[in-house]
Amino acid sequence: MGWPSDAEFKRILSGQGNSIINAPVTAEDVTRARAIYGGSAEQLIVGKTVRKRANKNNKILRTALPSDLVRHHPTEILDIDFFYSDYAPYLIIRGRNILFIIGVTFNKRKISATGRVTYYRPTDEIVKALNDAIALHNNRGFTVELVNGDNEFERIKGKVNATVETCAANEHNPFAEREIRFVKDRQRCYWDKLPYKQVPKIMVDENIIDVFYWINQHLREGSIAKDISPGAVIEGRGPHDASNLEVTFGAYCLVYRESKNNRTPRSIRAIALRPSNSQGGYYFMSLNTGKRIHGHQWDELAITDEVIDRVHELAAKEKADFLDEDGIPKLGLRPGHNMTIDDTDIDEEDSDDGSVYVYDDVTVSSTSSEEESDGSDDSSYHTSDVDDDESLSEDSEADISEEEERSEDASDEHEEPRSEDVELRSEDVEPRSEDVEPRSEDDADVEDNSVESNDEDTESEYEGEDSSEATNSNGAEERPQRSQRVRRPPQDPLNNIGSTDGKSYMQTEEFNFSNLAENLNHTTTRQLYSRAVDYMFNQMTATEGIKIFQERAVAALIKEYKQLNDMCVLGVIDYDSLTAEQKAKALRAINLIKEKRDGKIKGRCCSDGSGQRKFVPREEASSSTMSVESLIALVTIFAFEKRDVAVFDIPGAYLHADLPDDKFALLKFEGQFVDIMVEVNPDFAESVRYEKGKKVLYCRILKALYGMIESALLWYNMFADVLMQEGFKINKIDKCVANKIVDGKQLTIGWYVDDNIVGGQTKAVTDLIEKINKRFPGLTIQRGKKLEFLGIDFYFRGDGKVDVGTVPYIKQMIKDLEEELGMVLNRKYTTPHAKWLFKVNKKSPKLNREKADIFLKYIMKVAWAMKRSRPDVEFTNTFLMTRVHEPNREDWHKFMRMMSWIKTTQDDLRTVGADDLLHMLTMTDSAHAVHDDMRGHTGQIITMGTGVLDQKASKQKMNTRSSTDCELVGTSEGLPKNIYFEMFMEEQGYKLESNVLAKDNESEIKILKNGRDSCTSNMKHVAIKQFWSTDRIKNGNIEVVYCPTDEMIADYNTKPLMGKGFTNFRRAIMGWDHISVSYTGYTHPKERVGNNKRKVTNDSSSNHAKIVERQKKTYAEAVKAQNEECVKEMKQHVTAASSH
Repeated sequence: MGWPSDAEFKRILSGQGNSIINAPVTAEDVTRARAIYGGSAEQLIVGKTVRKRANKNNKILRTALPSDLVRHHPTEILDIDFFYSDYAPYLIIRGRNILFIIGVTFNKRKISATGRVTYYRPTDEIVKALNDAIALHNNRGFTVELVNGDNEFERIKGKVNATVETCAANEHNPFAEREIRFVKDRQRCYWDKLPYKQVPKIMVDENIIDVFYWINQHLREGSIAKDISPGAVIEGRGPHDASNLEVTFGAYCLVYRESKNNRTPRSIRAIALRPSNSQGGYYFMSLNTGKRIHGHQWDELAITDEVIDRVHELAAKEKADFLDEDGIPKLGLRPGHNMTIDDTDIDEEDSDDGSVYVYDDVTVSSTSSEEESDGSDDSSYHTSDVDDDESLSEDSEADISEEEERSEDASDEHEEPRSEDVELRSEDVEPRSEDVEPRSEDDADVEDNSVESNDEDTESEYEGEDSSEATNSNGAEERPQRSQRVRRPPQDPLNNIGSTDGKSYMQTEEFNFSNLAENLNHTTTRQLYSRAVDYMFNQMTATEGIKIFQERAVAALIKEYKQLNDMCVLGVIDYDSLTAEQKAKALRAINLIKEKRDGKIKGRCCSDGSGQRKFVPREEASSSTMSVESLIALVTIFAFEKRDVAVFDIPGAYLHADLPDDKFALLKFEGQFVDIMVEVNPDFAESVRYEKGKKVLYCRILKALYGMIESALLWYNMFADVLMQEGFKINKIDKCVANKIVDGKQLTIGWYVDDNIVGGQTKAVTDLIEKINKRFPGLTIQRGKKLEFLGIDFYFRGDGKVDVGTVPYIKQMIKDLEEELGMVLNRKYTTPHAKWLFKVNKKSPKLNREKADIFLKYIMKVAWAMKRSRPDVEFTNTFLMTRVHEPNREDWHKFMRMMSWIKTTQDDLRTVGADDLLHMLTMTDSAHAVHDDMRGHTGQIITMGTGVLDQKASKQKMNTRSSTDCELVGTSEGLPKNIYFEMFMEEQGYKLESNVLAKDNESEIKILKNGRDSCTSNMKHVAIKQFWSTDRIKNGNIEVVYCPTDEMIADYNTKPLMGKGFTNFRRAIMGWDHISVSYTGYTHPKERVGNNKRKVTNDSSSNHAKIVERQKKTYAEAVKAQNEECVKEMKQHVTAASSH
């Protein structure tokens, strides 16, 4: 449509000019899109942004130094120390009297052969930074008489233009340490709520610069200057114009660049870093190059997933460390490394820029790189940026570095930079060069005196370089040659068509945003997700986890090992005292890494208990866990009674249970994990040995370690004993559910190993959690209406119902499938199956092994979700489960249809609720001989009014001769669930007053009621199994009633319904409609009167409802009444015809 402006687009959509018709969006959609995504579509901003005049009205204010301040306080003491952010070193220089702070970064680093990145802190750079800081104070009339630091600064004595004093060994400078804590507290605030998990080092550097700037800009308590800031004292800076603080750190912006008379985009996609001056200029990180650019005009947009992925890709390219679990740079030295200042300086060819940051307008660059020195190797102060220039030019404020323009516009011809452009680069773009040299492990002596980090840069180019200029070996300039860039064929113009959602990007030579997903296939971030087996259960070995998550995985394992050590799970044992048999029976330590739903990395150390099966009795090798059926019943009770519900997790649950004294078990660590264990507890070092050239460590197991066969039962017995001591009574039907009466109200707890859900009165719930927390400290607790338990999201509504969902799980499942297939599931279906679902074409080609594995994996994933949040897909999936052994191409089409439908409905939640807790309805139906082996299919639902407590769709386990036989088999297969719920509810204190079984086969109803009296000799083959149902019905509390076939909701789970039947029954099963909407024979508990009467609502043709009293009838009476109604209707029709 030619990319009209937003105002013009709204006029077009409003019909003015009658230029288009049948548009899928409205003018209001444009307004909403602007509000959601922060402005116009990116293409409009990139292509149409025009230059605005720079702010020339703000006079740069300076602050004069009070003469009496220097007269009364002529001397200063500098306190120095190192601090670390993302394991990179920073030197802080703090004036003890004025409290002015200066920061020094160290960007010189090397990479080992194993990929380890190491930072250096050369002595000459530290000395130069200190001398420059001293000179800065001298220029304002203050004499630095003393520099005070830790013992590691001994080597700079005699090299600094002031006396250097150091603390005693193992002592620290308290003034510097207090200032470092102050800086770190400020730094954490910047990163809160940012969506990034890994960032390039430039973002951390610029963030620290900004922290220093604002600390110096404000008054400091304890400073000798009571009325002016430290920055005003040392640099004479005036107040900062707050009206120019328009964007926050980490925001996503489109930064205007000087337009040219060609097709170059007028904006650059970038991340905001910090103000560059007090006149409205800002520094940004270009998302194209990852380098710093300068601009004064931009548009802030919402941070999209593509932007986050691009930041992660830039960070991964540097091998930058991951942020911590809270999204904040790791503020500390890497564990296990004691660093000292490098004794020898780095060779000049390897040097890098260590920059001294006073604040943004006073920068000391110490660089010995020939490319950046511009003829001067000495560091000097620049009154940089534009604050000190009263005659601010628009060009100097608006331009972005020429190299940035060239890197984004590969189609432009190479041209000589203008002199003013070169000058701008030296001011506005701070040089950053990070040489990378592979080195061997033999360089361990250098590494030990360095700061280790994961940062890396594969380039050694400067922003100030002109990459278009080429020189020969003699340094002479070569003649201009034809560009050697790869000529690419014209691209599909559809690739550049975007939308107002801000997620479509123009293509550039260096980075192609429109094909972002493809470009990310080889990044660490994309590998992380493609390797995950499941969004929630993405567990992997520690070796694989360390490759993917790197330092985060190592830190998670150290945390896990420390927990084992703190809880005395493992004990030291003399290696020489072990027999060969004991060592052979030792359990191998298995180390696992898992990424949780919130992005945190969790380590787990467990034992390989498979070898114990020969020695542990079966009764000691199993333990109860709460069933899904019990969980759904509990949340239904909690919602109906509007209880306060909480969820909590007991960390390291098994580790609280002691191993019996008569049990002797060993855990065997191997390889690199031995070193981690020894680092956590050096007492194990004496037990380390080598077996077959591999380092091993045997530890005695003192607690119920994860992986041991008997651990589950040991923990269960311990936790159940704790609850019973608190007065709880265990449910006999589900032994992982317990109840207690508190102040006349029931308090219920259910647990699945270490995950617990509890419901009751608020005070009772709180008291229970506090007691359990005292017994097992460190609980992770959730309270409120929205809770997550065992990967299931529960939303407790105010109307006595609960919504149940696994939306993140399903979305990740679809995403993983699309990535594995390399395609997008974009077809839309109204049902997950076609009419011919049960038809099997045995001539269809079999799937290859790769596709068959995908078929099996995702069928099982859907099976997990269907029993928890998606009962509407169970029928289709259970049929496909019968095809996992030899799936063919036809099965694959059915599978893809189901997955496409799931994607379309991926946000759907099921609702469960009860009209009351004393009445239950079960509807069971069966389809005869529908499978290819002529077996039937059983469908069933159990409900208390809204949604279903449980559902069943399964292939029958035997062949039958008739539909009646098939129905009987289905009833016998489904009835145990009915009885389970009845017994479970009774144990919970809710004895059912009504337990109705609805059937649509009249012959089966006779058999169920009359038993052998209605049986013929032809049915003896099913007698033994199916008369169990009759026995349960006669001796139990089950009432069998007739249900018309077109109202049998269980039919949803027996045959591939389409159209209205599918839609209506699905709404009933998902709980979006009450059961009575589909099944008019359902009687609401409030409508029951007397012992044998009920109210039935009948809709007349005039849509007027009338309530009638009706006596319950036997089956024979019901049939007789139905016949009488038919005769009556026929007479009415005959009478009407006669009158005509």
